[in-house]
Amino acid sequence: VGPPYAVTSVLPVTGPITGNTPIQLSGLNFSDGEILVKFTDGKREAVVAGTFVSASRVSCCTPSFEKFGALDVNLRVAIGGEGYTVNKCAFSFYVNTRAIKCTAFGPALLRKRAVVGTEVVLVLQAKDSAGKNRSSGGDALQVRLSGPNLGSVAEPVVADAGDGRYVISCRVPSAGRYSIDLLLDENAFDEEDDFIRIRGAPFSLNFANAWTEARATGAAPPSAIAARMILWGGAEGKV
Repeated sequence: VGPPYAVTSVLPVTGPITGNTPIQLSGLNFSDGEILVKFTDGKREAVVAGTFVSASRVSCCTPSFEKFGALDVNLRVAIGGEGYTVNKCAFSFYVNTRAIKCTAFGPALLRKRAVVGTEVVLVLQAKDSAGKNRSSGGDALQVRLSGPNLGSVAEPVVADAGDGRYVISCRVPSAGRYSIDLLLDENAFDEEDDFIRIRGAPFSLNFANAWTEARATGAAPPSAIAARMILWGGAEGKV
């Protein structure tokens, strides 16, 4: 039959194998007392202490799964010495993202020059220590934009696509050469904020004014053609 409480969902549903990811478990009839949360794939398991939040919420931090590797596991909850819940929630451990393996690409890095005030976009592809593309989001990123701006520069916008890609967009107020630096904390949930540059960073971005002086090149047209060009749209002898 099982205990009088049940677990129904967990957020987030993924975390690094190094552990310490804060998670929230939702359920029914939770009570204050000794709470245990078990992470298991049926063969390997790790148990951590949980914290009572409310009758429908329990929190905890994920255990380290480094000795087991990246696995899909199930979570069950036990309270007050009673058995673990019959129902379960799915959670996935992934290999930590490695900054030196991550890459950046996109229009902003391909264009020789962008126009001041227009939005430029690049994409950061997160990769693990084996160079494999990450398939989930949630990485801790920093984006730093610097350059000869003559006005305030808006913070770059980072959109987490949830599949290992991060779309970064920015715009600047004045022309010149700018630098955009992309950094990642490989252990986002430890006590240290240690941000490391991704491969190839920082990247250079060039911006030009919308109106620039243009110089005509090539030979001048024959005088007869030039005259017709001048009189275009008027009658003979009139402009």
